[in-house]
Amino acid sequence: MQYNIMDSEDLFDPSTVPYLRLEDVCEDLQKRVIREGSEPIPEDVTIIWAMKEGRTTSGHSFQKYSSFVYKLNRKGTCTYNLCEHHLFETMKRGEECWALVPPSMHQIGEHIGASLWFRLYVEEFLEDIPETIPSQWGFLERKELTLQCVQIANRLFHSAKFNHAAPLYNRAIQALQMRKDQLMQLAAEDKAFIESTSERCWRNTAVTELKASVLCNKEKERLAKYASVISSCKKVLTKVPQDSKALYLMAKAYMLREEFNESRKIIGSCSLPVSEDMTRLAEEITRREQYTQLIAKAKMKHIFDSKVWEAEETKEKEFAQEMERKERLDERIAGQERRAAKESFAKSAMEATIEKAQKGFVIDLHEPGDEGEKMLNMMESLGEPEESVGEPKESVGEPIESVDKPEEDNAWEVET
Repeated sequence: MQYNIMDSEDLFDPSTVPYLRLEDVCEDLQKRVIREGSEPIPEDVTIIWAMKEGRTTSGHSFQKYSSFVYKLNRKGTCTYNLCEHHLFETMKRGEECWALVPPSMHQIGEHIGASLWFRLYVEEFLEDIPETIPSQWGFLERKELTLQCVQIANRLFHSAKFNHAAPLYNRAIQALQMRKDQLMQLAAEDKAFIESTSERCWRNTAVTELKASVLCNKEKERLAKYASVISSCKKVLTKVPQDSKALYLMAKAYMLREEFNESRKIIGSCSLPVSEDMTRLAEEITRREQYTQLIAKAKMKHIFDSKVWEAEETKEKEFAQEMERKERLDERIAGQERRAAKESFAKSAMEATIEKAQKGFVIDLHEPGDEGEKMLNMMESLGEPEESVGEPKESVGEPIESVDKPEEDNAWEVET
């Protein structure tokens, strides 16, 4: 068990609580009864539902008042504190008490060696029921077990322990299932008892499962509960076709499953006059159907809006990607055009230089003049070509010994 950290602001001294009586539990352990119970806890109990609180002798809380489920094994021993085991042996259902527990009877790790106050309230308990029914049992033994299961199940139902009550109703039905040769030997009143008790247990199972469905957090568990309700009601209707309670429960289960047409068919099959419960259920079916339709429309609108928004967002992304591709393509084309212009200018410049060299002219690009200045300005505006223009492979006219770029200056010099 997990215990809370002590709260310095929550101080309360249990020794100041008024009590009805002081009772000895065992050696060195007494309990102060502050609320009387009604029914003693039997020896063959297997589960105890209780509320528990823990405080130190100084009044600090180390365990908030909360619910616990204690499970005992077949030998009667338990896995919780020894003090709780002794207290449960003397308590009744509905009883509440405070007890000052010595260090030897608790296992609270952070408070070992110190006496502690425990507050216990027994909410409910579950007796040990035989898991299997011997085949040699007669009607009297089966009847006794059936009545015991029904009594315990009814008590658990009123304590809102629905998940434990429903299996007990089914156990009661199983206890009454006998072979045909055994049924032939029964008296008429015994057969009537089996029929009436089975129908009552099926109806109780349907009510219990319907209430238990409210406590389910998962949709799958709720649908399983509704299916169990419908199955139990159908078993009753095979014996009593116009059983009003079974019809009402089955119609409600179909309504909760949102099968409104099936629910209306069941109400329509009821014999006249229709009860007030059925009339109210029919009105509730109409309201639920309208609400379900509104929810469905809202969901469809939300889905449609989401799809429209996703489509618009996809279009915007595709447009942005297309523009980005066009920009990259334009940049690539512009780069290619610039490179082609540079190469064309270098080629034309070289051809012009070679032509003038053949005519016997020497052009200095840094010397002011018409042709040299124009050529220099055009080269600076376009930049240097990416590929250098090397020496011409063949000479035109008189051979040219070399066309080199001087190391000391950036001018081209053509020698004849």
